[in-house]
Amino acid sequence: MTHSSPLPTRRRVLHRRALAMLSIVAAVAAALVVFAPVTTPSAEAVFSGSNGKTGCSAVNMGHTRYPKFWYSGLTSRVASHTDYARTYIVNTSDISSSKDSSLDANTNVVMADGAYTSTCGFDWYNEVDGGTLALTTCDTVYSSGDCRQHTVRISTTYFDGATTTQARGLLCHELGHAFGLMHASSSGTCMKYGVTNPAQDWDSSEMSQINANY
Repeated sequence: MTHSSPLPTRRRVLHRRALAMLSIVAAVAAALVVFAPVTTPSAEAVFSGSNGKTGCSAVNMGHTRYPKFWYSGLTSRVASHTDYARTYIVNTSDISSSKDSSLDANTNVVMADGAYTSTCGFDWYNEVDGGTLALTTCDTVYSSGDCRQHTVRISTTYFDGATTTQARGLLCHELGHAFGLMHASSSGTCMKYGVTNPAQDWDSSEMSQINANY
């Protein structure tokens, strides 16, 4: 009887085992590809936090959940829409705003309006070229970094001809900045930049940020 050499037989067995292992590895790899968790992009950063910034381009959160507003010679239209924004937007959050009896170091938000042309170096609105409609600045800060006093400036050149939707959306936007909200990409919030007919409120994520920080 002729006996086959044991070496080729062993090679065949090892070859089959190697193929089997490769099949298992390939199956596992495929399973990992199919069932790997999908990475969700992080949520848009909508809140400035307390950052110590002041000046014409700074967005910095306010200091208190009980801010006092001073209306600095506002036109009746700007004043009434500011009242609306405070009542139906700001005060529906955990913030409770009120009017100050006088302008002093304890005033948190100064509301001002005028036919601005170059304040803070911006090209303000005119009917031919457009331009800046409003501006919120942080003027002074506490040592903790949050803003002691904001000034919100509204262009009367724009505001006098704005629709109610535009007027309320603009006030919503600027007061959002005064409480730390940044520009947003969603059209479901008044914090979206450059919208002709803006939303009239902050969205749920922004409201959550406000409530978590005040």
